[in-house]
Amino acid sequence: MGHSPARTRARILEAALAEFRDRGYELTGLRRIAAAARVTTGAVYNHFGSKEGLFDALVGESAAELVAAWTAGRDGDAGTPANMPPADMPADRTSRSADRTAAFSADRTGRILDLVYSRVEIFELLLCRARGTGYERLPEQLARIEAEAYRRLPGITDSAADRLLVRTLAAGGVEALRAALEHRLTRPEARRYMERIARFRLAGWAGLLGPTPASEPAPETGDRP
Repeated sequence: MGHSPARTRARILEAALAEFRDRGYELTGLRRIAAAARVTTGAVYNHFGSKEGLFDALVGESAAELVAAWTAGRDGDAGTPANMPPADMPADRTSRSADRTAAFSADRTGRILDLVYSRVEIFELLLCRARGTGYERLPEQLARIEAEAYRRLPGITDSAADRLLVRTLAAGGVEALRAALEHRLTRPEARRYMERIARFRLAGWAGLLGPTPASEPAPETGDRP
C-alpha cells in the first residue's frame, strides 16, 4: 500500500532535515534526500519544486518567528540598550534602572532561547547550514535590527568609528547565538552561556556610555580626507 501525500511529504522533510543538518545546504543533493526518504527524486520535486523550496518549507516559518522575536523590545522597552541610564543620573536611580535593564535583558534572552530550543535543529539549519540559500544573510538581518537600536544610544555619533563600533557589537550578539547552535550546546548550557554574555555586554554598555575619560579624544563626525 502506498503512502499518503501527507506522509510522503513528512518523510521527505524528515530526511531533508537530517541531511541538511549533517552536510549543509550546498553539499546536499535532492537524490541523497530522496534516497534517505525512500522516495523518488520526482516525488521531492512534486512536493517542493526545488531544493531551495524544500529548505524553505523546513525553515521559513521559523525564520519569520526569529526575526519577530529579535525585533521585539527594540523600540522603547525599558530594557533595551537605548534605555540604559544616562551617565549623569543619580546613583540610586541609576542602580534601579540598571537592575530593570538587566532583568529585561535576561527575559529577552530567555524568550529567544525558548523559541530557538523549541525546534533547535531547524534554527541550526537557519543560522549554521544555510549557505547558498536565501536565508544565508539572516544573521546580517538580525545584526541590522540590533544595530538600529544601538545607533539611537546617547553618545553614539555618526562618525565612521562609531558606525563600525555599532556594527561590530551588533554582529557579536548574533554570533553568540549562532555559536551556541554550531557547538550544539544543550538548552541549560546555552541559557547560562547567553545570560553571561548578556551581563558582560550590559556592563560594557554602561562603561561605554559613561563619562568620557579626559584622555579619550572626542569622536570625529566628518569623513576622512
